[in-house]
Amino acid sequence: MSTFIQHVTLNTGHNKPYNRFECRPETIKSCKELIKFALQVGSPVSLPDGDLCHLAFSCVADGRKLVITVYAPMSPHTKGKPFNHTGSNSAPLAICGIAPKSKDAKLWDLLIDTYTTVYPDEQVSCDRPQAPWLAVVVTPLVMQFMESMSVLADFERCMAWAWVEILKER
Repeated sequence: MSTFIQHVTLNTGHNKPYNRFECRPETIKSCKELIKFALQVGSPVSLPDGDLCHLAFSCVADGRKLVITVYAPMSPHTKGKPFNHTGSNSAPLAICGIAPKSKDAKLWDLLIDTYTTVYPDEQVSCDRPQAPWLAVVVTPLVMQFMESMSVLADFERCMAWAWVEILKER
C-alpha cells in the first residue's frame, strides 16, 4: 500500500501527493469513527467541535470507493459554532471521491460528471492520478467559506487516509 495519496482539486487542477504521516494517528482514528458513523446513519452528520463544526458531511460507499459530501449552511452562520443541517438550509460545499485502487476509475468519471453539472461552461483541466487518490469538486458556495478551505482540505485528506485504513482492516 502506498504511503502517499494524490489530492486533486478538479476546479483548479491542483494535484499534490500527501504522505500518510502528515495525519496524526489520533486524527485518523477519529476520522475512521466519523466515517463508520456517517455510513451507518445515512444522512448528514455535523462535524465535531472546532473550526469546521458549522459544516456537516455524509458518506456513501460502493465497494472500495467512498464519496464524502460536505455541506455548508445556506443561511447566516457563525464559524466554529454548530449549525443544524436539516431540510433545505444547507447545500453541498465539496464532493470528495476516494479511490484506493486504480480499478476504481469509474469514480473519476462520476466526479467529472458532477463537475460539469455544477460548472457546465467549464472543462476539467487535469487527468486522473495514480491510485490511491482523493479528488474534490468544490461548489460555488465556496465563496462564502474561503476561511474554512485550508482546514477543510486537511479534513478531506485525513478522511481519505481513514478510509484506506478501514479497507485494510476488512
